[in-house]
Amino acid sequence: MASEGSGTKRSATDRAPAKRSRTPQVERRALSEGRIIASALRIIAEKGVQGMTLADAGERAGYSRGLPAHLFGSRAELLRQCALSLSEQVWQDNMPLVAGDGAIDGLERAIRAWIELLHARPAFARAYYLMAAESFRDTDAPEPFARIVRDFSTRGQARFAALIADGIRTGEIAADVDADAQSRLIHATLRGLGMQWLLRADLVDLPALTEALIGNLRRQLAVVR
Repeated sequence: MASEGSGTKRSATDRAPAKRSRTPQVERRALSEGRIIASALRIIAEKGVQGMTLADAGERAGYSRGLPAHLFGSRAELLRQCALSLSEQVWQDNMPLVAGDGAIDGLERAIRAWIELLHARPAFARAYYLMAAESFRDTDAPEPFARIVRDFSTRGQARFAALIADGIRTGEIAADVDADAQSRLIHATLRGLGMQWLLRADLVDLPALTEALIGNLRRQLAVVR
């Protein structure tokens, strides 16, 4: 391929095959990375953060034991990508946006989305709890990984706070509601419910508790008409 500035001109037809040949490679790499990240999260759910190795993640994903090191470079980077995957793709993508109206309905959708993800992906939820515990312990957990896990929790609570603040602004939620306090209570309740369900699903009626939480919030937050 001619280098930039070489003076060799190539038509769009000449260049097209090179572009097409790169696309499958990029797609294959993205697929491999995604499968290895998912496998790493499942291993973390089973063995904890310290029990996850690059080699095991590659083997669990159906690849060679050396591929994760080639793709991610280090265990610390794979852990960072695991945290990012949970934060951005699993959780944040399923949180409703602050749309300017329907704040209480938005809170309900966010709570239901959280519960549905917990129920649909218990291994990922278990991995999150273990990663959160590891990030707050005084260990050798890589700082970028720990920071992302901490930010994950902070951003989730902040989205609840933004929904409540928007409802106060539009008059849907009572003006004397403390958005920060309420959002922290919602977030803490959901995390507590999730932990209880993961520990003893047979003793936790998740659908009933979800309805109770939503009902309580509607009574506490809504302006009396």
